[in-house]
Amino acid sequence: MLDSTILPSPRPASVAGRELGDRRRGRRARLAWVLAVGTLLVGLSATIGPIGPAEAAGAPTESPAPQLGAPTPTPDPTTPPATPTAPTVRPVDDSATGTVLVQGEATPAARVKVALTGNGAYRDLCPSVTTTTTGAWSCSASVPSGAGWTAVVTDLDHTDLDQATSPSFSVLTAPTVGSGLLVGAKIGGAAFPGAMVTVTSESGSAATATTSADGSWVAVLPAAGFPSGRHAVRAVQSSAAVPDVPVSASSPASSVVVDRDAPVAPVVTSPTSGQRVAALPLAVSGTGEAGALATVYVDSTPVCQATVSGGGTWSCSAGGSELGDGDRVVQAALVDQAGNYGPPSAAVRVTIGVLASAPPSSGATATPRPGPTATPSPGAVPPPTAPTGPSDDGAGAPGSPVGPDDGGTPGNTAPGTDEGTQTGTWATATTFGADLPTLAQTLGGPVWPLGVAVALLFLVLVAGPSRLAAASARGRFRPRAARLTGRNRSSELPTSFNRGAVDPRVASGLALAAGAVAIAVAAGVDGQVQYARLLAGIVVGLVALNGLVVLLPAVLVARRLGLSLRVRMSPGLLLAAVVACGATRLFSLDPPLVLGVLLVTTLGAVRPGGHHAVGTGRTPSGRDRGVLSAAQLSAGVVVPATAWVLHGLVDAAGAWPQLGRESLATVCLAGLGSLVVHLLPVGSLPGRHVWAWSKTIYGVLAVVGVSVAAAVFVGAPSSSFPLPALLVTSLVAALLAVAAWLWTTWVEPARRAL
Repeated sequence: MLDSTILPSPRPASVAGRELGDRRRGRRARLAWVLAVGTLLVGLSATIGPIGPAEAAGAPTESPAPQLGAPTPTPDPTTPPATPTAPTVRPVDDSATGTVLVQGEATPAARVKVALTGNGAYRDLCPSVTTTTTGAWSCSASVPSGAGWTAVVTDLDHTDLDQATSPSFSVLTAPTVGSGLLVGAKIGGAAFPGAMVTVTSESGSAATATTSADGSWVAVLPAAGFPSGRHAVRAVQSSAAVPDVPVSASSPASSVVVDRDAPVAPVVTSPTSGQRVAALPLAVSGTGEAGALATVYVDSTPVCQATVSGGGTWSCSAGGSELGDGDRVVQAALVDQAGNYGPPSAAVRVTIGVLASAPPSSGATATPRPGPTATPSPGAVPPPTAPTGPSDDGAGAPGSPVGPDDGGTPGNTAPGTDEGTQTGTWATATTFGADLPTLAQTLGGPVWPLGVAVALLFLVLVAGPSRLAAASARGRFRPRAARLTGRNRSSELPTSFNRGAVDPRVASGLALAAGAVAIAVAAGVDGQVQYARLLAGIVVGLVALNGLVVLLPAVLVARRLGLSLRVRMSPGLLLAAVVACGATRLFSLDPPLVLGVLLVTTLGAVRPGGHHAVGTGRTPSGRDRGVLSAAQLSAGVVVPATAWVLHGLVDAAGAWPQLGRESLATVCLAGLGSLVVHLLPVGSLPGRHVWAWSKTIYGVLAVVGVSVAAAVFVGAPSSSFPLPALLVTSLVAALLAVAAWLWTTWVEPARRAL
């Protein structure tokens, strides 16, 4: 039979060779791809760099995107995440200086707060401290004296963690010590209540005192270890309530002056022995130790007091006492600034009234014995029973004069009653300008640094904000001319009748008279003859002030620039003077705040044909106005400052010296008050013209002028001028001015653009 199996036909040898070659070429291609991918991976690993220690430790890093075919990496389950650590605090060392160092550990790079608690108080020592990378932190702060303080630490970033509290610690700081002249050789300061304070001098002498419950202490320095002279003292304290600190650190050295020498007896120079005094009140003057308080006695009864000036003179008037007709014995005694009482002066016998009685016998009048019971101590003098006028010459006595009723003389009638007794003469001093400090009183203390600080605050809180306020109000308030005829009545043509005006000279005179009355009201007047002299002195002062500060510089500058000049009174400045008078009376300002520069000047072009050859016919420029205003402001500093210095040198009894003192006080007070107003860089004031011309010159004038004004108004020890209230008011006004400027500059344009 035939075999039906079909056998494959054999392929040619050429075809089999080709297939074998194809298979070899495929294996070589795949091998090439594997080598290329491996080379690429090796290059990437070399570019990225080796794996750091943090990555090797399992720190979180950015995971690369998985590649196709690559296995997904599995995180190491043995590496735990970072856990916040509760803060800890180390024991705090006791401190004898008041400064403590609190340390501890917490979570790395976290913020912790350190607070102080104990003795019924809780306050932050360090509101926020950032820990280091290792978790360490430290806090250094001041802690008041006391025992049982603890430091409490809180983690601000992990509020769920517990707080840490330190063991208790104690602090005892150095006490504070006073300086300067010691009254009665007593030194004081502040310390921990109940602590024992020990004061030691450079020679080793010591004094002790126990601190009272309010934290004050006073020690009397013994005469054996602290004789008269200057001493450098230090103080330490110890307290049984703070046993862990046996003694505090020593306070810084404090320089004190001890004065145990009584002043010599004063000399009464007026009235003289045997003089007849026809009118009351009795004015007494004399000489004595500078700075001491002189008390005048009439028949052993104190009647008035005055502080001896730097030149060694004093004067006071028994305006609060009534002395009957007859022979009287006048004496004076001194108590110096350290509280030492001196012997009385020689007796001066005078006759009061027209008729003289028999001279008193040598033993008829007891000699006054100055002391705590006979002479009122400085600063604690009781007022007279019925004061009706000033009692001293303005020398700055620490207290009011003591009337005879205070001395125990019954039945005397106080001046000003219906008996018609005259209570003043042309020579009687008034209190206007009495509290002005002398130049010497402002030197060597904080007066002038305070004045410069006030001047800088004036630039920041007043000058700058006032310019912002003026810029904000520009174009918003357009004054309309007053029309008394109504809007429906046509205006009249000018005629010789309706164009009448008040003569500028008459207007200026009336303005000065009104300003003088305002200043007199601010100073305080009474129905006595010395106040008529005061009004005359104020008028003289205002005329001199306006002439030297306004007119003289204007005339000189106008001639120099070849321009005409117009002088007129300013209703606005007169209104400001009245407002200042009301503020002085309302708030009892002392020294009084008064304004006296009431005239203003305006430069104008010189008509062709004038006698000036320079600038004939030209109009004044902004520089011309700036130069004139700068000259007037400079005079506004120099003239009142000169009057202030002269006022401190004029210290004599009599009508003419008192008139001169009151005129000088007017020039000083009214000039400096007006200077501050004229420095405002607004409107048509001189400060505005100087500001527009040269801000550097304006700054110099403002700093110098305001510094002098501040020294005069707040430099006296008895000054009650409300400087803090003025600073607060200026701050509020400055904030309002800045807010108005921001509104008009940024907010309003943005709203209009919507």
